[in-house]
Amino acid sequence: MNVFRMPLMALGLCCAAAPAARAQDAAPLGEGSRVRVTAPELGLRSRPATLVSADGDTVFVRTSGASLVAIPRSALTRIEVRAGPGPRPIARDALVGMGLGALAGAIAAATCTDPECPAHFVEYATGAGAVFGLASGTAIGALSRTDRWEPVDRRRVFRVGVSLPAR
Repeated sequence: MNVFRMPLMALGLCCAAAPAARAQDAAPLGEGSRVRVTAPELGLRSRPATLVSADGDTVFVRTSGASLVAIPRSALTRIEVRAGPGPRPIARDALVGMGLGALAGAIAAATCTDPECPAHFVEYATGAGAVFGLASGTAIGALSRTDRWEPVDRRRVFRVGVSLPAR
């Protein structure tokens, strides 16, 4: 069982090197902010867009197709603002890589029909594939970045004001 000791140690190192959790600061929201809007009635599910404007009952966003979309306040179920680049979950990438590597090693070893294959060849190939996959998944996770999104209270988006006529 020494074959599996190395992947477990590498996984422990990956978890120990995970970045610290950041405070949930409220990100600023204004015209030109990158947002992700969810309005199921309009077919928008976590759709990235740029906030153009918002009034008392409608939010106007520009989607990636450069089209202006008007979203009624009643249809908007969730809005998130881009809070900058965030790290990818390295541990998840490492585990996926380890699993895929182990599977590839086991399949490769199972195809060995030569009678001179060592008795524990499947275990060795699976372990080596797991270690290679773990290293590859960790490297991919460490080098990749993704956007970090924070939810916004919908009331922050809408400006409600009262105007009185001048005499």
